[in-house]
Amino acid sequence: DDPFLPYVLREVIHDPEFPQLLRLYEAGLPPWAIYMPMYTGLYRRWMRIIMCGIIVLISCVSMLLGFYDLYTRIPAVRALLKQVLGPLNSKLEELVIVRFSVL
Repeated sequence: DDPFLPYVLREVIHDPEFPQLLRLYEAGLPPWAIYMPMYTGLYRRWMRIIMCGIIVLISCVSMLLGFYDLYTRIPAVRALLKQVLGPLNSKLEELVIVRFSVL
């Protein structure tokens, strides 16, 4: 009964065959998370949790690689870290070099 909801979408959401669809739609789930389990059976909740974890992991790794790139290419960042961390900087630098040499 929402006047801003398009007619076709209103028919799909208020379908008596799928009464839980309106609740899922209002919960903010993406459309693929609603239709994949209905029609293919390939999607489960644990898949969404794993995918969210993978996206967060990729974001953190790319951020760390960006900071490492700043550290290696801009001398001011290296000097700032030496000033702030003091003696810890040499140990951190050795650790970073060993870690990235493995990659």
